[in-house]
Amino acid sequence: FGEIAKAVSVKWKALSDQERAVWEEKAVADKERYQKELFLYKNSELALKWQTSQMEQSNKAKRSD
Repeated sequence: FGEIAKAVSVKWKALSDQERAVWEEKAVADKERYQKELFLYKNSELALKWQTSQMEQSNKAKRSD
C-alpha cells in the first residue's frame, strides 16, 4: 500500500494546476453528493429502524449484566 501511495503522490505532484483543478472539482462534487445522501439516509425510516434495533440490543445487554 505504501508503494502505491508514493506512486500516486508523485503523479499528483506532476499534474499541472489546471489538471489538478479538474480532480479537485470532482472531489467537491462527490463530497456534496455524499453529504446529500447521508442526510437523506439519516432521516430515513431505514436509519430509524437501525437505531431502534441498536438501542434494543444495548438495553438487553445492560439487563443481562
